Amino acid sequence: MAWQAYVGADIYTGTGEMVAGGTLLVQDGRVAAVGKRVDVPSGAAIIDLGGKTVVPGFVEAHCHAAVFSMGDASLELDMKGGRGEKSRQGPATPDFDFFYNFNPYHEHLQQALEGGVTTLMVRPGSGKVIGGLELVTKAAGRSREDMILKYPAGIKMAFGENPKRAFGVSRRQSPSTRMGVAATLRERLNDARNYMARQKAYERKLAEWEAAGRDPAQRPEPPAADLAMEPLVKLLRGELWAHIHVHRDDDITTILRIGDEFGFRYTLEHATSSFRVIEEIAARNVPCVVGPALVTRDKIECLDQGFATPGLLEKAGVKIAITTDHPVVPIDLLRLSASLAHREGLSAEGTLRAITLGAAEILGVADRVGSLEEGKDADFQVYDGWPFELRARLLQVYVGGELVYDLATHKEEWELHYPRLRARFG
Repeated sequence: MAWQAYVGADIYTGTGEMVAGGTLLVQDGRVAAVGKRVDVPSGAAIIDLGGKTVVPGFVEAHCHAAVFSMGDASLELDMKGGRGEKSRQGPATPDFDFFYNFNPYHEHLQQALEGGVTTLMVRPGSGKVIGGLELVTKAAGRSREDMILKYPAGIKMAFGENPKRAFGVSRRQSPSTRMGVAATLRERLNDARNYMARQKAYERKLAEWEAAGRDPAQRPEPPAADLAMEPLVKLLRGELWAHIHVHRDDDITTILRIGDEFGFRYTLEHATSSFRVIEEIAARNVPCVVGPALVTRDKIECLDQGFATPGLLEKAGVKIAITTDHPVVPIDLLRLSASLAHREGLSAEGTLRAITLGAAEILGVADRVGSLEEGKDADFQVYDGWPFELRARLLQVYVGGELVYDLATHKEEWELHYPRLRARFG
């Protein structure tokens, strides 16, 4: 068994506890113990982190990393809805599966590690009312199968200007209005209900046939399989969550109404004007993934964009996470985004939680990541100060107990040559 003991650091576990001068004991990539006094097995590797700060690896709850890069027009079209065959590129494609679009060797994942992000939700863009299936992955690993924590991790949906533009403006077809977006979602959910009813009717007839003696000539025919309906069936059964891109408060109330009608579970993604209907959100216990706020207000539905929203939601008892929406905002700026929310009213504990355990809970992976507790993955970071102070530097990142980023050795090409260049040019 491989043991490592990281000693002497101020350890923020992510659960609200801080252990000053504590020990983090890791065994075979998992947290074995955290505390002021920890029995360290003989032969364990001792890593002195005296004077440093340890926090859990950050969790980015909403991004499009490891799929395409800004400026890649063809892939960006695919993210926004595409212009391919109409039968496969309509406004609702719940069977589109981002597992097959995720590149485990993409440069975005290294950028995530450089910002302390060790876990991220990867999902389709927001050009469709129903965009497809999502996944939660680690930022480091040997293969796609090795890295993925949860799959499928939910269904991406979208309201507001994006699907209106992708179809009404770009293609001059429905949905071109907010009414059309709501109608499209309700229609697909109703189709899924009917699909479930046909399946139940078949199961009832099959049971009757088996009880009657199983005459081969009278065996009932099963209904035709519909791959596009299967994810929505899981949604209506409570096996999957919907994660819904939304900015304006009137769109939010539309989602709340449809959620009440069909009884599925969902999160509000971006949630820009959520503070305007905060009581209704809190009453339904709907989580919000807020951001990105570190961008210009380039759409009229984003005029309420700001860093005060997470603090307002926290005070109302709403579970929150903060997002960069990478590559809209670079993923390594997740810490800065949380810091600015802290400045605008989010509590210190809530700030850390919004990009660690709170985000992991919203994504359904808190049994593995988000906090430093016994049995969880040893995903953590080392800083030379409190992470949400602007001058604090990220020194090291560990995923599964393995060092995956080290500031002391990770150098850009120009940095490797800098001493020589300085000697030459003064």
